Amino acid sequence: MRTAIDKSEASADASFISAGPATALSQNYGLIQFAAAAPGAAPRSQLEARYYTVFLTLILPTDEGTELMSSAQGVVDPHPIPPEIDRWNWGAFLLNWIWGVGNNTFIALLAIIPLFGFVMMFVLGAKGSRWAWRNGRWDSVEHFKRVQRKWAIWGAIIWIASIVLFAGIFVGVFSALKHSEAYQLGVSRLQSNPIATSILGTPISAGTPSGKIAINGDSGRADLSFTASGPRTSGVVIVEAVKKDGVWSLTRLTLKPNGSDKAIDLIGGRNDST
Repeated sequence: MRTAIDKSEASADASFISAGPATALSQNYGLIQFAAAAPGAAPRSQLEARYYTVFLTLILPTDEGTELMSSAQGVVDPHPIPPEIDRWNWGAFLLNWIWGVGNNTFIALLAIIPLFGFVMMFVLGAKGSRWAWRNGRWDSVEHFKRVQRKWAIWGAIIWIASIVLFAGIFVGVFSALKHSEAYQLGVSRLQSNPIATSILGTPISAGTPSGKIAINGDSGRADLSFTASGPRTSGVVIVEAVKKDGVWSLTRLTLKPNGSDKAIDLIGGRNDST
């Protein structure tokens, strides 16, 4: 039945384009006859409503035609939203533009725009179910809910996997820095340095480093910083080291105690090597 209506609408629309509104109206007089007889009557079908709108626009005075046209358009809704699906859509929220492509809701592509995309995530979560219902072909409400539930599940899986992946990378990077030879050399020299022990006290504990290490075969360079603390106070340590012929050497080791504006040179310009 729906296919027949769609074909009728397509044929009727084509007649408007090729023959013009006046000719099309005369050819489809049976569809708009009820409008002339009873302008306030509600259309009985979507196709009937379309001709009703044209009739009101062309025949009736401007104010009256506009008012009744709005009424006719409001009566016929080819895709009414079932109350049970008019709720937050987790699939649209979590997968935004990917969900939009899969649900013929291409406005979701706005989520790709930087900054605006963050706001669009919440818009899709709130309006996604409505748009998906209107833009898709669904056998039933249960079919719609089943498909959207799968989108939500996959969205949760992808988000959880992404969080675990990035957390793993984050932990892996800092773990690699902490177990690097350059870091271990810097901590060893710090803990045995008399100036550092007099300022921080003993024992000295070192925090997790940040920075970068570049290695190319037997050569490399490291620029690291980390916190160091002892019984007396704590501070920030800067380590710079180079690797030559497979051996790491410190080129800089400084300590900046908390509350001080000065960084103390702990190696006095000397190169310490392992």
